[in-house]
Amino acid sequence: DTMNCLITVSTFSRLASGKDVNCKEASFVISKLPEDDASVKSPVVNGNKVTFNYFTPTAASVNLAGEMNGWSSSATALTYNETTGFWSVEQELAPGRYEYKFVVDGGNWVMDTRNEAQSSGNSLCVVSGLESTTLDVEAG
Repeated sequence: DTMNCLITVSTFSRLASGKDVNCKEASFVISKLPEDDASVKSPVVNGNKVTFNYFTPTAASVNLAGEMNGWSSSATALTYNETTGFWSVEQELAPGRYEYKFVVDGGNWVMDTRNEAQSSGNSLCVVSGLESTTLDVEAG
């Protein structure tokens, strides 16, 4: 939902050029921020596809950094959904354990608040799969 508000300003603003501008009748659009939906989980593991979700409707960018991408703070960008306020990305991961964090606005490293699994101060994602096994075969 958006609402249009007319804000009357009785002062002048000075531009960098030094010119005064009358802001008497400036129009602004104010959008209501989405509310957090506690039913959204993260990470969501479906076979080897893992969806990571992070709620922050005011961020300019969110990236996934972890063992799956060499802890790169920019390699895996999440996509923002304006309706829900969630940033999300789906990754195809081999079976294993992956420590990770989200990088908000390029420098704020945060844990996944929707994930209780932790390791060494990081969030932890476990992708199940076939365990490697050794078979002993006798000739004969």
